[in-house]
Amino acid sequence: MKDQASFKKQLITAFKNLKKRKVAWASLILAFGLLIGKLAGLIKLRMFAHYFGIGPALDVFFAATTIADVWAQILITGVIYMVLVPFFSKLAKKRKDLLEGVVAVNTLFVLITLIVWGLGVLLVSLGTQVLIESLSRFNVSVALTSADLKTYQGWFISVFRLSFIPVIFLVTTNVWAMFLHSLRKFTVPSLITLIFNLGTVIALFIFHRYHISEGPIMIINSVIFGAFVTAVLIVTYSVKQYKASSAVFLKGIKLAFSKEFFEDLIDLFRASIVRFTEFLTSQLGYMFSVFWLVNLGSGILSGYKYAETLRLLFLQIFVLSAAQALFPYISDLAVKNEGKQVFEKTIKLLKITLLLALIVGIFYMLFADLIVSLLFDGNLSLKAKTYISTILVFSVLLMVAQATIIPLKRVVYAYNKGKYALYSEIIAMVFRVFLGVALTLLILSKTGLNHVAAGYYMLAVGVGYSVASVFLLYKVLKLTKW
Repeated sequence: MKDQASFKKQLITAFKNLKKRKVAWASLILAFGLLIGKLAGLIKLRMFAHYFGIGPALDVFFAATTIADVWAQILITGVIYMVLVPFFSKLAKKRKDLLEGVVAVNTLFVLITLIVWGLGVLLVSLGTQVLIESLSRFNVSVALTSADLKTYQGWFISVFRLSFIPVIFLVTTNVWAMFLHSLRKFTVPSLITLIFNLGTVIALFIFHRYHISEGPIMIINSVIFGAFVTAVLIVTYSVKQYKASSAVFLKGIKLAFSKEFFEDLIDLFRASIVRFTEFLTSQLGYMFSVFWLVNLGSGILSGYKYAETLRLLFLQIFVLSAAQALFPYISDLAVKNEGKQVFEKTIKLLKITLLLALIVGIFYMLFADLIVSLLFDGNLSLKAKTYISTILVFSVLLMVAQATIIPLKRVVYAYNKGKYALYSEIIAMVFRVFLGVALTLLILSKTGLNHVAAGYYMLAVGVGYSVASVFLLYKVLKLTKW
C-alpha cells in the first residue's frame, strides 16, 4: 500500500512539474487533442470505406475538393498559424478589446474566401467542357457506361461548387483558435479536429441512413455540417469566455473597413507574403500529385488519400504539435540572438521526432498489409487494401523527411528568413515533377501496375523532401552560427 501511495505521489509531482514546463505542457495538450481528433478521423475513413470503398465516386470527391483544400491549407496552416499569433499580440497592445480585432480579421478572411469561391464557381461554369474532357480520364481502368460518366461529371461540378463552404467555417474557427493560442489557451483549440471529424461522421451516418443526397454530394454535405458545428462551438466558447456583446461584433465589422485597421493589415501582409508564397508552392505540388495520380486509373487517388491519412496521423500528432508549441520560444531566443540555445533546442526536438519517425516508418514497412487489413476489414476489397498498403510503404521516406523539415522551418521563420523555407519547397517541387513523373512512367511501362507506379511517385516526393531538409539544416547551422 505504501508503495502504491508513493508511486501516486510521484506521479502527481511529475504531472505538476510538467505543467510548469510551458512548452512541454502545451505540446502534450496539442498532441492529445490531435490524437483523439485523428482517431475520430480514422472512424470517418472507415465510414468512407464502408459506404464508398475506393473508386470513381470517391476519386471524384477528392479531385473536386482539391482546390478548396489547397485554399484552406494556405489560409489555415500557411498564413493564419504563422502570422496571427504575433499579430493579435500587437493588437492587444494597441486596443483595449482584442475581440474587435479578431472579428475584423474574421470578416476579411470570410470575404476573401467568398470572393474566391465565387470566382471558382464562375470558372467551373465557363470551363465546364474542359472539366468534362479532363474527367473522362476517370475511365482509364474501369469500363463505365456513358450514363455513369455523365453522373460522375455532374457530381464533380456540384461538389466543386459546394467545396468552399466548409472552408469559410474552418477559416473562422482557426482565426478564433489562434486568438486563444495568443492568450496561451491551448485546450479548447486542440479539440477542433475532434469536433470537425465527429460532426462529419454523425452527419454522414444520418444522410446515408435516410438517403439524403448520394455519392460525393453526401460526403461534401457531411463535411459542411462538421465544419459548421466546429465554428459555432469554438466561437460560442470564445465569446462566452470573454463576455463579448453584439456591440463588439458591430465594432469589429466596422473596424475591418477602417483606414486604421488597413494600416495594421499592411503589416500583416508583409509578415505573411513569404509564408504565403512558400506554402502556395507546397500546395501547388500537392495539387500536381492529386491530378497526376488520378490519371493513373480508378481508385489510385482514393488509395493515396487513405495512405496519406495514416502517414499524417503520426506527423500531426507528434511532430507538428511539438513544433507549434516550441515556435514562440524559439522566436524569443532568435530575437535575443541566442543561436546556440536555438540550435540545441532544435536538435533535441529533431532527435525525438526522427527516432519516432524511424520507428513508425519501420513498423509501417513491416506491417502495412496488417494495419490496412485491421483498419478496413470487411470494408474494402483485397485490391483496394493492396493499393493503400503499397503507397503507404513507399511514403515512409517522405514521412521521415517531413519529420525533419517541419521543425527546421520554424527556426528559419523565427529568424525572419522564410525565403529558405520557400527554396526548400521549390527543391521538393522539382523532384516531385521531374523525378516523380519519370519514375511513374518507367515503372508503369515495365510492370503495368498503377498502384506500384503511384508508390514510386511517392518515393520520388520523399527524395525531394530529403534533399530539401538537408538544405534547410545547412541554413539553420549558418543562422545559429554553430
